[in-house]
Amino acid sequence: MSHKKTKGNYNNENQLIGLRSFEPTEKQKTVNNLLIEFPLVFIEGCSGTGKTSGILYHYCNQYLEDKTRNIVIIRTPVEAGPDKIGFLPGDQDEKLGPHFKSAEVQLKEFLGGKYGCDLNKRIHYMVPNYALGCTLNNSLILIDEAQQLTPLILKMLLERIGANSVCAVVGDPTQLYASGREHRNGLTATQERFFTKREYGGNIGWEPRSTMITRFEYEYTDNIRSDISQEVVRLYS
Repeated sequence: MSHKKTKGNYNNENQLIGLRSFEPTEKQKTVNNLLIEFPLVFIEGCSGTGKTSGILYHYCNQYLEDKTRNIVIIRTPVEAGPDKIGFLPGDQDEKLGPHFKSAEVQLKEFLGGKYGCDLNKRIHYMVPNYALGCTLNNSLILIDEAQQLTPLILKMLLERIGANSVCAVVGDPTQLYASGREHRNGLTATQERFFTKREYGGNIGWEPRSTMITRFEYEYTDNIRSDISQEVVRLYS
């Protein structure tokens, strides 16, 4: 079905083209249903499974339906491995921009011109240091690449979740590319505190220690980036 005449990223039915053209997978739909039911959801998955894009799709729909809600994306700025890129010129936004680029591209696609209007008003990018002392009320929170956080920093971020907020903690424990990785992987450490691992017929299950918390795990076969990307993940797993 073709779109009617458009203006910017909207059609004349006042629907965003980016959101209409995105079709979440069944796994992404499952995650988004969990984000409706639970205020805190841990999502694990390998590269290419669409962990973040599926959540941002859901958040943007919620954001457009309720003008009181904010989108808050939290990520720690880390360099990959021992390779250092040195001093970066510019202000805070310019320095942090590359670390949030993938989320920025996705939000612009979903929200069109509204993204620029709402940036730093209802849409916020945040590094953990700037979250200290904050209370994130009425917020759709995404803690991305959570495996790069230390356990104490992730604890601090989870303590910031305020009233009428939902938080998705997303990452892949195998993607520890940052230096000092022996002190990181707050994603795994926190889940081990919030869930009890149990074996059921040879399979490992995660039993939540709270009715307000749940988790979801993608398989490598859920990689939708490309066939070769899925094969690389399989061979490394």
